[in-house]
Amino acid sequence: MKNKRICIVGAGYVGLPLGIVLGLKYDVTCFDIDEKKVQMINERIPPFDEPYILSAFKDESLSLIATANKDEAYLNQDFYIICLPIHAKSFDEHFDISSLRSVIKDILEVDKNAHIVIKSTLPIGVTKKMQDEFDHKFILFSPEFLREQHAIYDTLYPSRIVIGGDKKDEEVATLMKDYATLIQSCLLKSDVPIVFCSSKEAEAIKLFSNSFLATRVALFNEIDSYCLKDGEMSTKNIIAGMGMDDRIGDFYNNPSFGYGGFCLPKDIAELTLDENYDGYIFKATKLANEKRVEDIASAIVDKLESKDDVVGIYRLAMKANTNDFRTSIIFSLIRALKERKVNLIIYEPSFNQEKYDDILVYNELKKFKEDAKIIVANRLDDNLEDVSKKVFSRDLKRID
Repeated sequence: MKNKRICIVGAGYVGLPLGIVLGLKYDVTCFDIDEKKVQMINERIPPFDEPYILSAFKDESLSLIATANKDEAYLNQDFYIICLPIHAKSFDEHFDISSLRSVIKDILEVDKNAHIVIKSTLPIGVTKKMQDEFDHKFILFSPEFLREQHAIYDTLYPSRIVIGGDKKDEEVATLMKDYATLIQSCLLKSDVPIVFCSSKEAEAIKLFSNSFLATRVALFNEIDSYCLKDGEMSTKNIIAGMGMDDRIGDFYNNPSFGYGGFCLPKDIAELTLDENYDGYIFKATKLANEKRVEDIASAIVDKLESKDDVVGIYRLAMKANTNDFRTSIIFSLIRALKERKVNLIIYEPSFNQEKYDDILVYNELKKFKEDAKIIVANRLDDNLEDVSKKVFSRDLKRID
């Protein structure tokens, strides 16, 4: 037996990679209501595509089990780390925290002295609200900063560790340090900076970080939209010249059809709903992202020679080398093109239906290339090299 017992609640894109990293040193139980996912984890079959999960599953030192039985999971654990997907039903509503509330209630019914760490992204102030609601001060907030397709790497080599709780309370402060020590003991990177702060500040760090990234994406996309409309300037040259300024930097500046994915849209939308804060920049960023899709759709239509031309959408995933479709910006572009009565087809080999929204979905790339007059790709790859003349993309670097 290893000397620490940890329960991960939610074996998804955040929870499972964290459970694996911790499980290489401690005893970890992953609780998830998806019984198929639980079975796959116990059989050491990756339930989703994420680099290094398969190799980690083969490591004999990995002490990781999964269960769908909460009474079994919530018993005599040193830490309960909640990694639920918290989001809103729409971008016009606040995050739905009902599942978080239910999990905390269930944990405390089994273990009244539980040490709980929330990693799910939350509206500012929710952790304190949970502490007060359950009269339980040992609820911390420690956000994740993971990139898709890099979750295990980013868990092992984090940019920083942020832990939020009541530092003025001696017992809570000790718990915060204990959790930091737990995480540090599993890292492959030394001297990782640690931020001990209030739970509200920790929640804000997460939301404002993602909102900054969304704003940066929107800015470079707006520069590209300007160049598209002008018709004479090179987006590549302008971005390269800007990036030579160290304050701007040559990173995270590759144009796309807009920011999307699971985190950036919902996090910036949450900040725009704060009744006590006007959030002008974030509202403008959200609007700019919506306008970007319209700009791209119009640019595609301008390239059509006939109303009968077929436009092919190359891949539905948000990023290259992933099958994650969650809130991909491509779906917004598809809607914009349908509104313009454009004939569409889609190439997506991992899509298990013949049609998406009455649009034919191809699994065979060769046939897709033949049938599409224009191929629209948010991110380029080598599969499109032979048809590069018919490809429409704003991707300059082939990186996300």
